[in-house]
Amino acid sequence: MSPNSFISSSNSRHFLTGFALAASLLLLCGSGLGLYLGPPSGDLMRIGRMASIDWQPTRSQAPLSVMANPPDGPTDVLVLGDSFSAANAWQSEVSRRHGLRLETWHYNSIVCLDDWLQRRLRDPSTNAPRHIIVQSIERETLARFSAPAQDCSPGKQAPRALAVPASTLRSDDLPSLYPVDLRYLLAAATHHFRSSNEQGRQQRRSAVTVDLTDSARFSNRRAARLAYFHGDERQWEDWTAARQSAAVRYFEQLRTLAAAHGKQLHIVIVPNKSTSYAPWVKPGQRTDHRQPELFTELEAVLGRDSNYLPAFRHAAGQQIDFYRPDDTHLSLDGYRGLAELVARRSGLEKRLP
Repeated sequence: MSPNSFISSSNSRHFLTGFALAASLLLLCGSGLGLYLGPPSGDLMRIGRMASIDWQPTRSQAPLSVMANPPDGPTDVLVLGDSFSAANAWQSEVSRRHGLRLETWHYNSIVCLDDWLQRRLRDPSTNAPRHIIVQSIERETLARFSAPAQDCSPGKQAPRALAVPASTLRSDDLPSLYPVDLRYLLAAATHHFRSSNEQGRQQRRSAVTVDLTDSARFSNRRAARLAYFHGDERQWEDWTAARQSAAVRYFEQLRTLAAAHGKQLHIVIVPNKSTSYAPWVKPGQRTDHRQPELFTELEAVLGRDSNYLPAFRHAAGQQIDFYRPDDTHLSLDGYRGLAELVARRSGLEKRLP
């Protein structure tokens, strides 16, 4: 071996050794920081790159057993829903409490919403579900129902029921720390160490945080603040009284159609997290400054049982972590409460012998 080759080989070994040591040190530091901050426990932690150590709930809730979807056997109740129904959580509670089979479909699998709904409502078969529940989060209601898609050309869609395996949900379940996401960790660490005394309305990417009047609503470290999805505020950009009325009238037409075919249609509009906790937000920190007229109009046209806002605000004021502090969605106890509300308001309790 020539002297130059020996030197080159030695330099390569030194470089590789240094690189391996640097990578190991980086991984070790990232793992340590990740263990301290915690992996992103809820969707607001991911989209806002905020530290789970500050926002994840510290109060445990009883596990919730999820049934598989679609269920075995004929369906008693058909559910159309979004991410609040995707885990089959509240539906499993209704099934378990009242001995019913609920089958859930997600909006993502349906292109022509109006056609899908009308087909289900008009279905004359003897085993067709007599109860149909349409669930939607408040902020997406007008986009979905003020002018439902009419493009129903052949082959346009092949909708399928949501596939959910049987499982058990636990309030303290956390995603894996690995692989380490350094961008998330650095952003979350910066926010954690700089915002210990954070006050007022703050926005990080698509997550908004505001001050609450007390710290009695949540169990997390920063329980005196509320975190929610910026989409709760963006909804007002094109929210008009005309579009709102069109959506409510559409619900009324569908309910009339359901009754004409011996079925019952139940509308479940889940209030936004920021709407539910609005009474406890310090003045001047919410940007919409709007009253939730949607729920008032739902009640006026469809009846009191279609207005879920008072019940949600009551639960938010009485239960710790009704919504998860680190997420846009309900906690396990929140889903249990939703199941009770839906069963009672939809008349499903009356089906018990």
